[in-house]
Amino acid sequence: MGISNDAILVYGIDFGEGEDEDWNEIITEEMRDKVFDWDIHFITYCHYDYPMYFLGYEIKRGYRGQPVEITRDMLIPQWHNKDKEIKSVCEMLGLPYSYPQFYMTTING
Repeated sequence: MGISNDAILVYGIDFGEGEDEDWNEIITEEMRDKVFDWDIHFITYCHYDYPMYFLGYEIKRGYRGQPVEITRDMLIPQWHNKDKEIKSVCEMLGLPYSYPQFYMTTING
């Protein structure tokens, strides 16, 4: 069986490859497995063997060969209200906060 590539639409903060930080050491397994208030959680992307993380909301996941519809209702207008919730979780975990964005990324593995 081949490698699967899934697309992930995320709203949150990217804790990918940091130039100054090794997020794989800072973001613990316990943190990665937890769902925080407001359904905020860490979303793994890149590759399961070499993970990077978003902190936020997984809006939609598309599996290989299966188109996914992204509707306006999924994106507008509720997400701008989620920023303070993501900021609260960052503060609770001692992680730096930056303004959340929409990201389209993949996970391989």
